[in-house]
Amino acid sequence: MASPHQLANIMAGDPTSATQSNLNQALAYLEQYEKAKKQTSEINKVMRETEGKAGKGIEAASLLAGLMGLASGGASNFLLDKFTGGAGIGSGTGALLSILQGIMSAGGSYMMEKKRQKGVTDKLKELKKKYKGTKQEAFIDKNLESLEEGLSDLAKSKAISSGMTSAALPTTAGGGDATGGSKNLLDNIIQPATGGGIGDVQQTMLDKIIPIPGIGEAFSGIQDKPIGQALSLALRLGYEPTMASIAPEWISDRLYDPEFINPFG
Repeated sequence: MASPHQLANIMAGDPTSATQSNLNQALAYLEQYEKAKKQTSEINKVMRETEGKAGKGIEAASLLAGLMGLASGGASNFLLDKFTGGAGIGSGTGALLSILQGIMSAGGSYMMEKKRQKGVTDKLKELKKKYKGTKQEAFIDKNLESLEEGLSDLAKSKAISSGMTSAALPTTAGGGDATGGSKNLLDNIIQPATGGGIGDVQQTMLDKIIPIPGIGEAFSGIQDKPIGQALSLALRLGYEPTMASIAPEWISDRLYDPEFINPFG
């Protein structure tokens, strides 16, 4: 028969065993807390790195796209000049020239931007795979979709702005002379189309690109003068990098560190 002391221990429970159980619970909770905190830190780090990559090199890529637009447009003008025996296409201000150079610049800008964006989302995609099936997956997927949509819209907007700028200010075909063409490839690249200034359609596009009243008409009046040529060249090369530098950056959401709750109150 158990003694009164033994009965008291049985009724009260083993204090040593209870203490060990509480310690095990506390350690398990602390381990879960540290794991959750580490995961939050890892996810936020990838988000910060991706933010930096999303806008890295955008100005340089825009400038290069502008140079490519000038070069491709000038090369096509040079070939057209040779094909037509130096006649060009009239004064070089025709719709065909604007459309051709606009399309080529838009395509070049789009390709350059997509090339710049290559690899931007890689770490986020890897993170999504790693946390597949966890509560963090939805958070990562939301930011990944937001980034991909933003990058896609950026490439399209840059292509449109580049195409409109080139179409509004096409470089000359045939050296800007309706009767005789230039034999110099460089002339076809850097000289704006002349012969009475830019047309009405180009003026309208220029007004949309630069929201300053009368800018299209003003450009038309100085297009065949040195100052007009310099401004046209500066606009074709500098418009995209300038707009890229002031474009809003992609900012991801952040996970908050888990709150530490005392399991014993």
